[in-house]
Amino acid sequence: LVKTVNNEPEGGTYCSIIEAKDGSIWLTAGTAAGATADHIVTFDPTTYATENISLPEGVYPPTNSWGAWNPDCFTASPTEDAIFWNGATGAWSNGQHIYKFDTTTRTTKLLLDFTTAAAPQPYAYGAACRVNPDNGLLYLSVTLGSAWGNESELRIYDTTDATLKGTYPMEANYWYPELPVFALKGTNAINTTAAAADIHETARYSIDGKRLQKPQPGLNIVKYSDGTVKKIVVK
Repeated sequence: LVKTVNNEPEGGTYCSIIEAKDGSIWLTAGTAAGATADHIVTFDPTTYATENISLPEGVYPPTNSWGAWNPDCFTASPTEDAIFWNGATGAWSNGQHIYKFDTTTRTTKLLLDFTTAAAPQPYAYGAACRVNPDNGLLYLSVTLGSAWGNESELRIYDTTDATLKGTYPMEANYWYPELPVFALKGTNAINTTAAAADIHETARYSIDGKRLQKPQPGLNIVKYSDGTVKKIVVK
């Protein structure tokens, strides 16, 4: 632990931290009463300074993280200088408003408003709002007809024009469809492919599972440093 930073009022806390495409660091904040603060925060990791960014009138702040066990709805784009959140209409509430915040101009745009949708209206639950780090599309897990509805679906939206790219219904009664997660791809992924020259034997076993110190006539099971396992017949 290098330093503890908390510039919120007494009892307030920071709930979530993300890094935008431009490298800026952003935080959500909660109040002592458990609600979401009326601002978001930018953080300088060099000086540890924070700056509160007030939200325009009528813009709902990010839904509260509800404690350490539950992440909130704050997410950043890998393709544009923008962050997104699911707006809370009150303390401990689920939202029907998805906002897009430009980290350069510091302007806020209402990207999706589910209060105008046809019935059954969708509700974004908790942290069920994430941008795919590979392609920049917005993934939302929503419940239908109620914030606590027993029907839900995964939706995918374009973050530039809010076009619905796909809808995937989930099983009925699949509650709390929260926190989409993504496999890493591209140059940021963990590369498990080792050069052939670097791959070496790490263990050898007989067919009955006994560890062998050297090749033994018959069937040997050999484990290699890249995680692969091969069956080899030794004559």
